[in-house]
Amino acid sequence: MKIQVTGERPVDAIEVRGGQQSTVIDVTAGTVTSVNGHTGAVTITGSDVGAPDWINAIQRGAAGDGVTDDTAALQAAIDACPPGGTVYFPRGVYKTTATLDLKSGVTLLGSHSNLMVGPGMGDGDYPCYIQAAGPFTGTSVIQIIGDADGTHPAISGEQRISNLMIDGSQLAGTSVDGLYARGNVQNVVLDDFCVRQMPNNGIVTAANAGGQWPFSWRMRHVMADGCHAHGFLFSLMTDLTAIDCQAIGSWANGWVLTNLPNSQLTNCRAEWCGNHGYLINGDWGNGAGSGGAVFTGCSTDRNGWDGIHVSAAGTAPLQFNGLMLRRDGRNGGTGGGGYAGLAVAASGMPVIASNVTCFPGVDDTGTSTSSPQYGVSVTGSSTLLQLDDASLHAATRGLNSDNTSTVMLGQNVAYATGPTSAPVRSVQPRTPDWINVALYGARGDGVTDDTAAIQAALNACPAGGVVYMPAKVFRTSAPIKVPPYVTLRGGHGGGEAQSLSAPTPACIKPLATFTGNAVIAVLDQQLGGYATITSEVKIEGVTVDGSAVPAGTPVDGILATGQVQHLQIRDVQIRQVTGKGINTAFNTGAPPGPQAPFCLHVERVSVLWAASHGVVLNNSTDSAFYDVYVLGCSGFGWYISGADNSMWVACRAEWSSLDGFNLAGGNGVQAFIGCATDRNGQNGISVPASTDTGTILLSGCHLKRDGKASTTAGYAGLKVASSSRKVVADNLITTTGRDDDSTGNLTPQYGVSAANSAYVTVASGVLAGVAAGWNDGGGNTTLLRGPLVTGTGITSWTWPGTASTTAAAATSTILQALVAGDTQPRWTVDGQGRMKYGPGGTTAPDTGGWYRNNVGVLQSDSFVVFNGGVQSNGSFTAFQASAKALVAGTAGGGVAIKEGANARMGTATLVTGTVTVSNTSVTATTRIIVTRQGSGGTLGHLSTTRTAGTSFTIASSSATETSTVAWLLVEPA
Repeated sequence: MKIQVTGERPVDAIEVRGGQQSTVIDVTAGTVTSVNGHTGAVTITGSDVGAPDWINAIQRGAAGDGVTDDTAALQAAIDACPPGGTVYFPRGVYKTTATLDLKSGVTLLGSHSNLMVGPGMGDGDYPCYIQAAGPFTGTSVIQIIGDADGTHPAISGEQRISNLMIDGSQLAGTSVDGLYARGNVQNVVLDDFCVRQMPNNGIVTAANAGGQWPFSWRMRHVMADGCHAHGFLFSLMTDLTAIDCQAIGSWANGWVLTNLPNSQLTNCRAEWCGNHGYLINGDWGNGAGSGGAVFTGCSTDRNGWDGIHVSAAGTAPLQFNGLMLRRDGRNGGTGGGGYAGLAVAASGMPVIASNVTCFPGVDDTGTSTSSPQYGVSVTGSSTLLQLDDASLHAATRGLNSDNTSTVMLGQNVAYATGPTSAPVRSVQPRTPDWINVALYGARGDGVTDDTAAIQAALNACPAGGVVYMPAKVFRTSAPIKVPPYVTLRGGHGGGEAQSLSAPTPACIKPLATFTGNAVIAVLDQQLGGYATITSEVKIEGVTVDGSAVPAGTPVDGILATGQVQHLQIRDVQIRQVTGKGINTAFNTGAPPGPQAPFCLHVERVSVLWAASHGVVLNNSTDSAFYDVYVLGCSGFGWYISGADNSMWVACRAEWSSLDGFNLAGGNGVQAFIGCATDRNGQNGISVPASTDTGTILLSGCHLKRDGKASTTAGYAGLKVASSSRKVVADNLITTTGRDDDSTGNLTPQYGVSAANSAYVTVASGVLAGVAAGWNDGGGNTTLLRGPLVTGTGITSWTWPGTASTTAAAATSTILQALVAGDTQPRWTVDGQGRMKYGPGGTTAPDTGGWYRNNVGVLQSDSFVVFNGGVQSNGSFTAFQASAKALVAGTAGGGVAIKEGANARMGTATLVTGTVTVSNTSVTATTRIIVTRQGSGGTLGHLSTTRTAGTSFTIASSSATETSTVAWLLVEPA
C-alpha cells in the first residue's frame, strides 16, 4: 500500500476509509508518527485500512475486451468485496466461461445496460455486459444460492445488479440460464438489468433441498430479451415487486408465475413471445399464508398464444387493473386457435379485472392473420371472473364463455368484432339494479327459510343497485350479508311502533334454529372476501325481529365488522334481539392492525328491548345520528367508545337498565344536540373514568327521571367521574320524577354530578335533583357553573377569580385581575388594548407592557424572557447596530440549522475532486463557506462556483480528493 500526501499546507492527519473500518494516520512534518494511535515503528497493514467497498473489475485483473476469459478475475472481485460493497464494471465486454457466484450484500454495477438492441443499433454501441461463451461450466451465467450445502450460507440476500447486461448469444447448443437463484434468497434488487439471448431461461428461481424459495425481490427496468425458453420463470416468489419489466421474444412464455402471493407487477409487458405472454399457473394455496397478486397497468402484444393465461388453483383473488391486451394469439401468423387476450381456463383462483382493453391486429409488416380470436375467454369451470370497465375487440368475439364458469360483468363492458378499421360494436346488457327477493325464491310467508334466496339476490346485485324486500315476514337461519355499495330496502320499517300491527312491515325474523352472531351482517373487504372496500352499504325500511331466538343465544340485530365506511341505516326498527341492537366491532386480524367501522349515517331508527346494549359504537369516527330511539334495553342504551368528531341530533335513550348514554371514551369531539334521556336505571348520561382527552358538547339536552334503580347510589342526569375529557354543556335541563304510573323511586339524586375530573362546565340550564341540582364531588381540576344556571339548591354561579370593568378613556383601565389581599392589580387592560403586569399587593403594575405599535406589530418595552424556547414561521431581524446584535448568552449555546433538500447547510462528498450540490436556495450573492468534514484521497485547495437558483459546485485542486466537505450558505442583508 502506498499513501502519498501532496500540497502546500502541512497535513497533521490522514483518514483512510474502507470496508467496515477507518484508518487514522498522524503525520508530523511530513513523517508518519502513528497509525490508529500506535507509535514507534509504524507499519500500515490490511487490518488498519480494511477491505475496500468499491472494486473496479478492470483493476482487479479483468480485461473487458470480449476475448480474454475474465471469469476468475470477476469471481475474485466478488469474493473480495465486503457486504455492502460494489464491484464496478467499466465499459467493456467481459467474457466468462463458468458461473459467477454472487454472495450476500454485493452489488454488481455496470456503466450502462442495453435494455434492448434496437433497429440500427449494433452490439458495440454501448458495450457493458457479461458475455458467457463456450465451453461453459455451470447452469447459469450468475447464480445466487441460499442453501446450507457446505459452500453457501443458509440465507443469502441483499444482492444488487444494476446497469448491467448478461449476453448468452455465444452459448449455442447449451441450456444455460441467465440469472439463477435457489433457496432462501431474499431482498434482491435488479435495476436497469438485461438478460438477452440466453439458450434457456432469462431469470429463474428454484427451491433448495429444504423447500425454501427466493422471496421479497424488487425489479425495476428489467428486460428478458430473446431467451430460448422463458423470460421470467418464478415459483413461490412471495412479495415480488416488478416495475417496468419486459419479456420480449421469448421462445416459450414471457412470464411463468407459479404461486407469487402478495406480489405486485406494475407497468410490465410481454411481447412477441412464442407461447403465452403471462402464464399464471400452479397451486397458489388456500391457507393463512396464501395470497393473490396485483397486476397494474400491464400489457401484452403479439404473443403466440394467450396474452395472459390463468389456470391456477387457490382461493385468493388475482387482480388486474388497467390491462392493455394487443394482437395476441398470433398462432404462427394464422390466428384462431381459441386464443385470447385474457384467458381464464379451469382456474380455481378468482380473477378480478377492471379497465381492460383488448385490440386485435396483424404483424408490424401488415401481414399474417388478425388476432386474437377472443378478447376475454372463460372456460373449464373457473371459479370466478369479475369484469368491469372493459372494451374487448377481437376477431371472433369480445367475450367467450363455455357457460361452465361464474362470470360477473359490470355495467361498462363493450364488445367489438371485425377489422380495426370498421369494427362492429355491441354493449354488455346492464345487470338489473333493482332486484326483488321474490325473483330469487324468497316467499316471505313467515314460515319458509328465505336465507339462501335473500343472499342470492344480494350477491347478484351490482354496485349501486337495490335489493327489495316487500312488506312480508322473511324467516332466516343465518346472517344476511350485505355486500359493498348495495342497498337492502324494505317496503316499510317498523319505526317506533311497539307492535307488529298493520301496516305489516318488511320484517326479517330469525328462526329459533338461527346460527350466527347477527341477523344482518356488514363485513369488511377481508372478512367478506370482496374485491373492494366495504363502503356505501344501505339498510332501509326494514324491521328486525329477534323474538323467536332462544334467550341466552346472543344474536345482534345489525353487526358491522372491520373497515366498513359510510354505512347508512334509515327507517329501521330492531326489536327483541338477544344480543345488541346495532353493534360495530373491530376486525382484529385486519392489516395493518385492528379496524372498526367509521363514517356511519343512522337516521330514524328504533332499537327496542335488546337483551344487551341498544347501540354499541367502537371507533365509529366521523359519524352522524339523527332521531335514533333506544328503549328498554337490558344494558346501556348507548355505549360509545371512540366515535370522535361525531354528532347526535334528537337521539333518545329511555328505560334501559343501565346508563342511557355511556360515553366510555373518545379523543375528538362528540356533540349531542337536543338529545334526551328518560327513566334509565342509572345515569342519563355517564362519562366514566377515562384518560382520553376529547371534548363532549351537550347543547339543549333534556335528562329526565334517570337513576330509577336507586335513590342513594349517586346517580345523576349527567355524571362525570374521574375523566380527563372536557364536558361542556349549555341549555341543559334535568328533571326528577317517578314511573309513568307515579310509582317507583323519585330520581335522580343529582342533576349534574362531577368528581375527580379535568373539566366540566355548564353555562346555562335548569338542573333538578332530589338531593341537589349540582353536586361537586371534589377532586375536579375545573368545575364551572355559569350565571344562567338555576335549579335545586343553586343560588349562585361559580367562576375562579374576579373581574371588573371601567368605562373610560383609551388610557384608562377597563379590565383588571386581583387576588385576595391585593390593593393593586396584577394585570390590567386599558381602552386601547395595552396590557400591563405587576406583582400585586401594594405595588402598581409596570409601565410599558404589550401593545400594538403598528400594523401587524406587537411591541413590548420590557425585557422578555422565553424559558420554553421561541419558534417563528417568519424571519427574525435585529436592528441594533452592534457587533453583538444576536447573542447566545450562555456557554454551550449555539446556532443549529436544519439540513435536508435545499437547506442552508449540509455535507457533500467529493468524487474525483468535485461534487455538485443541487440547491434552489443558492443565489448570485450567496456566501458559500466550505470546510472538510472528513478527509479522503489527496487533499487540495477547495473552491466553489454556483448556478443561482439551481446548484453550486465544490472543487478541489486535487483530482483524486474524495473528502466529505461541510458547506454553509449565508446571505448578505
